[in-house]
Amino acid sequence: MNEIWSKELIDLVEKDLSVRERLAAEGKLSGGYHPEMEQVHR
Repeated sequence: MNEIWSKELIDLVEKDLSVRERLAAEGKLSGGYHPEMEQVHR
């Protein structure tokens, strides 16, 4: 059971980082909580 949760947590972190890196590269992370990041965190 813990392996399932570990895999899910790793997948969520990887998604967060990939979206964050893309938005940073596009210069879209300044000015508050970006709507795409909000979607990732739901």
